[in-house]
Amino acid sequence: MADFNDDLLDPTPAFEFYRRRTAGETLSDAFEFARLHFRELFGGLLVIVGPFLLMSAIVSARFQMASFGFATTDPDTLDGLVDFYTDLAPMFIFSSLSSLVVYTLMAAATFAFVHLVLDGEAGHITPGVLWAQTRPLLGRLIAISLLSTLIFVLGFALNIIPCLGSLAWLVGAIYLLPVFWLWQAASVYGTRSIGGAFGEVRALVKGSWGGAFGALLLVSIAMVAIGFLIGLPGIIVSFLVGYGSVDPGSMEPLLRVLTVSGTILASLGTFAYALLYLGAALYYFNLVERSEAVGLERRVDDLDDFDSPEAPPAW
Repeated sequence: MADFNDDLLDPTPAFEFYRRRTAGETLSDAFEFARLHFRELFGGLLVIVGPFLLMSAIVSARFQMASFGFATTDPDTLDGLVDFYTDLAPMFIFSSLSSLVVYTLMAAATFAFVHLVLDGEAGHITPGVLWAQTRPLLGRLIAISLLSTLIFVLGFALNIIPCLGSLAWLVGAIYLLPVFWLWQAASVYGTRSIGGAFGEVRALVKGSWGGAFGALLLVSIAMVAIGFLIGLPGIIVSFLVGYGSVDPGSMEPLLRVLTVSGTILASLGTFAYALLYLGAALYYFNLVERSEAVGLERRVDDLDDFDSPEAPPAW
């Protein structure tokens, strides 16, 4: 059962969080929420996530440059392979860790923003206020991200079983995708413990797996499309660099500039991930409403208060 606080339910919300939603309504409501709070939400994300996203893009660009440099050497020699892993492996690990920080910050800040709107703070959410709400969520969300990755990696060991092993891993991975998508949201708005949130989501999704998977699929497609459009200039630059339109040997300074600028431009598409996390929050609220009728119960209470003799006149 979700652990709800009364202060999480604004009696007169501008946006209805706890209501039943189909997969399509989840996507449309995520867009509507982003439209209503565009300036505060993305302004806060730019301040909180932007610096780390820039650092991650620069690290990624350096990794690409090092990869291009290795591509001009002889990869078939043992010394060449040793040099490759010695030089690039630490950079790859650092790039992966910086990406983990960026996506966790994006999730935590988006979930924190929704929480503040639930608290009735819309219109007063500065980057400082958002950061104060975001910071306590980081450790929990990083742990969930690492656990999700670990479960997928350990499950991949099933591939040692011929044929059936790969099929079992694929089926299990597809089944768990909606659970992992909603796990972080449940840890923020429902059961606060990591294990408890996982159990809560499994119970909620059990009877609505198809709807959850459909919502995840629709939101993911929209996120990828928007991210592609935002980062299209950088993608074009990276494509021209990566596929030889720019000669690495004769134009090395220009190559570096194009690679770094292209990677930074392409990374702007990361902000589209806010849609993925908004969708997770809204679909989680939908599942809770179906299970516990939180929103319906609150609306009935509001009607009772309105009809009571003690209620103030409407005029």
